[in-house]
Amino acid sequence: PGSNITPGSRLFSIAELDSTVVNIKVPLSEISYIKNNQKIEIFHSENSSFPIVGAIQRISSIANQSLDSSERVVDVEISVPINTHLNIGFNATVVITAPKREGILVIDSKAVFLKNNESYILILEDNKPKKIMLQLGKTAGESVEVLNLKEGQSYIINHNDFLNYKN
Repeated sequence: PGSNITPGSRLFSIAELDSTVVNIKVPLSEISYIKNNQKIEIFHSENSSFPIVGAIQRISSIANQSLDSSERVVDVEISVPINTHLNIGFNATVVITAPKREGILVIDSKAVFLKNNESYILILEDNKPKKIMLQLGKTAGESVEVLNLKEGQSYIINHNDFLNYKN
C-alpha cells in the first residue's frame, strides 16, 4: 500500500485558499491611474448585475507588446475573495475607476463622428446644428473626454439624424 516516490517528486502543493487572482493587461497609457491595494470591480460574464470587489495586488514593472494591437500593456494581478464563482478561462469585465480630472468635460462617444481622420461633434448654436472639430482625451466605455468643449454646451448625440446637414 502506498506509492513509490523518487528524488525530486512533488509530494504535495501549498495553495492560498482565501483568495484567488485575476490577471489583466492594462494599457501603458493608463497605468498611472492604478496603484496597489486600489479597489476595483469585476463583472462576471454570467452575472453582470452584481460586481465582485477585488483589490490590485501586483503591478508589473515591465510593459509588453499587446498581441492584438500596437499598444504596450502591463500585467496586473487582482486579488478577489475565493467564493466569487470566478472560474479559469471565464470572461469578465474589470472596472478600474480613475480619479476625476478637474476641468475636463466628458460626453457620450456616440456624439463624436470622424471626417478626414478628424473628430467632430454637432453642437446647437441659435437652435441650428454646427459642426466643430474636437480635441479628444481619454476614452472609457461609451464616454470620451473633450478638451475644447464649453461646459453646458448643447450637442447632438445622434448625428445620423443630420446626415444631410452641410457645414
